[in-house]
Amino acid sequence: MKRHILSFLFLFGVIISIISCKTDVDLYADYEEIVVVYGILEPDVDTTYIKITKAFLNGNAYEMAKIPDSSNFSYKLDARLIGKKNGNIIHQYTLDTITIHNKQAGDSIFYFPNSLMYYTTEPLDSEAIYTLEIYKKDGELITATTEMTSSVSIKKPIHRILTIQNRDNNNLITVLSAKNAIRHECRLVFYYKELIPGNPDTLNKSYTWVLPAQTAASVDGGEELVFTYVQRNFYVLLENHIKPENDVHGTKRFVNKIEIVATAGGYELTTMINLSQSTGMANSTQYTNIENGYGIFSSRSSKMRSYEFNADVLFSTAYRHLGFIQE
Repeated sequence: MKRHILSFLFLFGVIISIISCKTDVDLYADYEEIVVVYGILEPDVDTTYIKITKAFLNGNAYEMAKIPDSSNFSYKLDARLIGKKNGNIIHQYTLDTITIHNKQAGDSIFYFPNSLMYYTTEPLDSEAIYTLEIYKKDGELITATTEMTSSVSIKKPIHRILTIQNRDNNNLITVLSAKNAIRHECRLVFYYKELIPGNPDTLNKSYTWVLPAQTAASVDGGEELVFTYVQRNFYVLLENHIKPENDVHGTKRFVNKIEIVATAGGYELTTMINLSQSTGMANSTQYTNIENGYGIFSSRSSKMRSYEFNADVLFSTAYRHLGFIQE
């Protein structure tokens, strides 16, 4: 089963910072248990994961997040995902729980390597409106609603081989915006293999370059968004990523492929990211679309296109020190 695991580091840091800022209100008040939700729905994944945890308004939220017993409920919550079209319920899924065992230090502010998640493998309708309902044992209802984000698409480049010159002129990536999405991101992911002397195994490596986000003028979709990047910067940043000065003498690298990945974020997700970036995490505005809780419930969509990479620059004298050779 393909596991599409969400990155919690930035957004959960924002959410927990919001909660932590409240701890100065009354140091002598009883701890108030609150529900924290992070759920980003995608139309084309085979498994939908939603993080549902707890925090305390008058405790140290960062420290509690590192302890499973402090951030997990002692019982399984009744969590449901309800899809509607034209006001009619088309399906209702009860979320099950699963423990992810491969979380690493730095993946998020939460405990690791095991992380409890709520999930469903049922398909989501890209044209539906989804409501998340969470019932606690005491009968309290936590709820949130979001529209689905339709598929984003990559219009250009269309050639099978992607060439990035060692020059200061720009390359362009054209993306068609997704319906019900405002913020759009684009990233280049370069895949290569590495062989270190004395190690019989070839290691799979990658480098990701995230380009500045673009904002659609409306949520209607189909708008052309152009992402530009200075071609030479690709190699400068790759060099900083690899840090060849730290290589074992004789390290060899082999080019694999390059991908362009475009992502569109729903209105709620866009609002939280924009407000957090403009105000700073420590003083983040108290944005949440979770009723009777905190966090974010929104949607996004992603599209990936893979290309052969023209590696002539990496094989040239200027970047020979990076150790790339032709297979």
